[in-house]
Amino acid sequence: MELRHLKSLCLIARHGTVKEAAKRSFLTSSAVSLQIKMLERELGIKLFEHAGRKLVLTPKGESLYEDAQRILESIREAIERTIAKTGEFNGRISMVAPACLRNFYLPAIARFRAAYPSIRLTILARSHEDAPSSLNSGEADLAMGLFDQLLPDLEQIPLVAPTLRVIVPHGHPLARKNETFW
Repeated sequence: MELRHLKSLCLIARHGTVKEAAKRSFLTSSAVSLQIKMLERELGIKLFEHAGRKLVLTPKGESLYEDAQRILESIREAIERTIAKTGEFNGRISMVAPACLRNFYLPAIARFRAAYPSIRLTILARSHEDAPSSLNSGEADLAMGLFDQLLPDLEQIPLVAPTLRVIVPHGHPLARKNETFW
């Protein structure tokens, strides 16, 4: 049993369709379906039944879903505790930023790199119109740009002007930060 299978199980249970689970996990629908089939085969049980256009958990699927939620929450908490204890962040971040903002974001990136030297930052030079699709596809973790319209499926964090914002997917750690690095 793999964690990604449990994540897919939880997403389908919450949102009712493989398509929505795939969208939220930045996978294809066929990849999510395959994960559920592999999980069902491994356990020897059926996890979902069709109810019209929605998928609903079977009683055994419901039991696994409850356990999977606890497991995934425990892992998330363990990661947060570990990071909090070490005080050091590491990993990779991909950011979409238009070239016209380089005078703004280069000094901010220099400060970020000084504060977090173990994080590898990749900047994708794209227009702000392309930013939401880059985030939704999983190609980028965050985007900076002049977003003058509301983007309901993304969190928006104001920077220095009302329309100069960073956008991130809902639930992204930056959406919960009280301080800013910009």
